[in-house]
Amino acid sequence: MLAGLTWSVLLTVFTECLSLFGMLTRTSVALCWGTVLASVVALVFYRIRKSDLDVEPEISVFTKFDWFMVFCIGFYLSCVGVIALTAPPNTYDSMTYHMSRVMHWIQNQSLDFYPTHIQRQLHLNPFAETVIMHFQILSGGDRFANLAQFFAMIGCAIGVSCIARELGAGFRGQLFSSVVSVTIPMGILQGSSTQNDYVTAFWITGFVLFFMRLRSDQRFSNTFGTGGCFGLALLTKATALIYAFPFFIWLGLPSLFKGRLRYWKTAGLVLVIALSLNLGHFTRNYTHYGHPLGDTSHQGQTFANNVFTPPAIVSNIIRNMSLHLATNSIKVNAVLQKWVYAIHDKIGIDASDPRTTMFDIQFRFSKLSTYEDSAGNLHHFILILALLAACAVWGKSGRKKWLIYAGTVFAASLLFCIVLKWQPWHSRLHLTLFVLAAPFCGVVLSEVMNEKPARIFILIVIVLSIPYVLFNPMRPMTGTKTIFNTSRIDQYFVMNPEAREPYISGAVFAGRRLGCKKIGLITEMNDWEYPLWPLIKKEQKDVCIQHVGVNNPSRKFKPETHEAPCAIISTLPVNQSEIDVAGKKYSKIACFDELCVWMSR
Repeated sequence: MLAGLTWSVLLTVFTECLSLFGMLTRTSVALCWGTVLASVVALVFYRIRKSDLDVEPEISVFTKFDWFMVFCIGFYLSCVGVIALTAPPNTYDSMTYHMSRVMHWIQNQSLDFYPTHIQRQLHLNPFAETVIMHFQILSGGDRFANLAQFFAMIGCAIGVSCIARELGAGFRGQLFSSVVSVTIPMGILQGSSTQNDYVTAFWITGFVLFFMRLRSDQRFSNTFGTGGCFGLALLTKATALIYAFPFFIWLGLPSLFKGRLRYWKTAGLVLVIALSLNLGHFTRNYTHYGHPLGDTSHQGQTFANNVFTPPAIVSNIIRNMSLHLATNSIKVNAVLQKWVYAIHDKIGIDASDPRTTMFDIQFRFSKLSTYEDSAGNLHHFILILALLAACAVWGKSGRKKWLIYAGTVFAASLLFCIVLKWQPWHSRLHLTLFVLAAPFCGVVLSEVMNEKPARIFILIVIVLSIPYVLFNPMRPMTGTKTIFNTSRIDQYFVMNPEAREPYISGAVFAGRRLGCKKIGLITEMNDWEYPLWPLIKKEQKDVCIQHVGVNNPSRKFKPETHEAPCAIISTLPVNQSEIDVAGKKYSKIACFDELCVWMSR
């Protein structure tokens, strides 16, 4: 965990420093990591010569079932790793802004803001994408783009086992925790994508682990771990504040109330480390948006609830829980939906109240999903509830600490429901909460449950999670069209197949037939941008692509180059035969469905 944190802190420092001077190039990045590698190799040789590193692992106490769990952890991680390395990025948000912002940063050799129709590319927290950017700069392509989330999945499996040990679990309880973590359906689906929720979960897991250790051991490694993990969690996703706040209350306030100066010094150092890692991003956002988190709305709506009454909070709790209760049975889902509406009638609030719902979406139960944007964690949700009941009824030694930990995770869930408007994609954001629940599951299974029931519970989650590995519709390992027999170009458009031909045709036309060295983009705020980058660069490697005709606040930012593009690709329908961009006239010369190509006159 400390190694991952140190690597990520170095990556953040390298990125901000190189960006400051416009030097995010392959040479500069390779020089930075080459220096780190040489230093580490030298240190390893020094330590080998100075100390005895021969350690005998205690594996003689492993039972056959323990080895079976180790095998299952390896199986799940191996499968997700193969998918991550084989499949290209293809989720909706990745096509819109995750991967697109990476390409603009590489092209600009800087993290500075630029004019764009998709402002999420600018103000949203950037850490996960900066990891992808380093992979992309060094490799020259997106082959390793999914590894940021995959490495976070591995890190969470390690982190939850360490937290379980802090809660009093033995090695078997740690194994239980890791199994529960790697079999979370949403985690399996996201572990091979370029979203950022697993990266957030990893940093929050590390934050909780080091914070638990910091209470009893004030050494710098724990202070650095607590502040560094919290800082990087915040640099990855703003919801980290919600997940972390209850742990600050549980683990931090009692120590501060003791009034000892050393606790206050430690707290100050933790905050300094965390804020230092976010200084660059906060400064850019505050300078241009007047807020360190940037634009806190989306499509004209704020993410925060507009009302905080008890009925509104109960409504959000029920609807967020419902995301993990969907089944394959239409009848069962209909009954559950009827109950949800009945409860809302009782408490006097609409189940789709716009004050607590994003985008005025109508609440309804959907079928069990294997899409990473909407998949629920049904069997894990039931497992957590069952183990909470078991701990409350049968738990003895250590029960108080376990229940306090579980209560803190619940408090984070409750705060999530209080602060954020409901949306049907919230199950993606719940991944961190399910990861944090894994140590509790592990310690209860090992310390409270009898051996046979515990094994049955573990077998159930292992078996029920297999379909999420094999039948991920975005990156399938089985079927007629899989990640192994489908081209990377075709896999970009798995979620939006009707866009394949227009994008390919438009890219070939602008890149090959027109031979443009600079191409402008006109898009809407949620249009796919990223596929155009590899498609155009396949035809014209040294092409410059930038947004033009921007009408949102980002138009004030310095354009990537001042030279006018010789062609413009528009992904939104434009009825005119001629458009004016920055005083230059462009004529429509080709259209491929709604994607049109314009040429300068």
